[in-house]
Amino acid sequence: DFDAICIKNFVEGLPKEVDTIYVHCYAGMSRSPAIAQVIAEKFGVEPESRRTATNPNKFIYNKLKNAWREDGNQ
Repeated sequence: DFDAICIKNFVEGLPKEVDTIYVHCYAGMSRSPAIAQVIAEKFGVEPESRRTATNPNKFIYNKLKNAWREDGNQ
């Protein structure tokens, strides 16, 4: 929960001029695609690059989605 809130706060704290966010993790196989998917959904955009061979980590995805829901900013 703490990490999800930190990610949410970081993204929401970015200056409005920022129009690109790079998301990565050690392997880039499930965690970073999950985070990128939530951020893209939050801002109503499609990620420019999506690794088709990966499945977003559902646990990470749900944790981050819940962080936004709990704050009332779905």
